[in-house]
Amino acid sequence: MVEFELNNAVHASTGSTPFYLNGLRHPQMPLTLRGGTDASIVSGGEARKAFSSQISEIESESLQRQLSSFLDDRLTLISRNSDAMALTQDKHKEGKLSVLTKGELVLLDTKNLPLKVVRSIESNKLKHHFIGPFAVLARHGTAYTIDLPKSMATHPTFYVERLKRYHDPLGPPSQTEGDQGENSLPQNEAESSGRPELPVSKPVNETQRIPTRVIRMV
Repeated sequence: MVEFELNNAVHASTGSTPFYLNGLRHPQMPLTLRGGTDASIVSGGEARKAFSSQISEIESESLQRQLSSFLDDRLTLISRNSDAMALTQDKHKEGKLSVLTKGELVLLDTKNLPLKVVRSIESNKLKHHFIGPFAVLARHGTAYTIDLPKSMATHPTFYVERLKRYHDPLGPPSQTEGDQGENSLPQNEAESSGRPELPVSKPVNETQRIPTRVIRMV
């Protein structure tokens, strides 16, 4: 019953029911079997009733033209709705997609990749969600071509959401001026003192200093 109702309901993308698009007629409903109600009224209203009466009056040659025009209108409406949906999705994704540069290292998402492709670079699809890194070779809109090894034997161009920037875990951490500490001695002063430079803890507050204890050696 659910499938019948879906096929007998007017779809917004076509303006007609799937039953009508398939056979240019509406199925018999319990109300129409009694003989007191027209099928077109039950399935879609007076507009469909008028269109059905026009088809029954025209000749076979013009029926083909009418059918072609009807299908062209439906296809145009479907294409228009598809473009509108794509535009809406692009607006939601605008500004959220990463922009990669040529030569940048990225990781590739293993989702939807054949297992033999992942195994070709000594990786396990069940353990690693990303493989790589691979260098970016070229950009094609929202897709990028990356430098894949020949052993993977797969197309090297992927959508940007399947790529992730690679950050070297062994690389030097970036330091800011605040991380260097306010109480550290200059380099020339530390060298002239003749003793190793000791780390100095930064006070919690400028007005509240941490008290220090002096231990006298006897």
